[in-house]
Amino acid sequence: FSGKVIIESGCKVMSRARFKGNIYIGPGTIIGNSAMLRGNVSMGANSLLGLSGEVKNSLMLEHSQVGPMTTIHESIAEERCFIGGTTRVSNLRLDQKNVDVLVDGKSVDTGRLQFGTILAAGVRFGGACLILPGRKIGRECEIGPHVVVSKNIPAKKRIILKQNLAVSDI
Repeated sequence: FSGKVIIESGCKVMSRARFKGNIYIGPGTIIGNSAMLRGNVSMGANSLLGLSGEVKNSLMLEHSQVGPMTTIHESIAEERCFIGGTTRVSNLRLDQKNVDVLVDGKSVDTGRLQFGTILAAGVRFGGACLILPGRKIGRECEIGPHVVVSKNIPAKKRIILKQNLAVSDI
């Protein structure tokens, strides 16, 4: 541990989990093997951070689940979010300019070089998704596996990746 770490009652912290920064872990939360929380992190009650998952400078409200080998940086997730394994929240633009967010149809500079995503309550992701910096996802959305979230998604939408496989003889 380094920084101020508060772990409430009923939590389970598995082996090799690391805490670097000011960390709050709500009651009944499980932190998986080799998981890392760093920077300023708050994980609400009855949440889960899976095996080798990482949360940095983020707010995760109660009953949120972060799958194994998932990375969430500089983000906000309201209650009951599920983020499937190997999902990545990107927090830095390639051009290294400040991250913008879309508010009421207008682009607003966050004033931050690093900013991830804002997930409303009940958002669910399948595995291996990628969320680009500054994207917002409305409440109760379902995002299927392998989707790249490149724009904001309004509430109560299901996004799936359609794929065409070409099968041929070798």
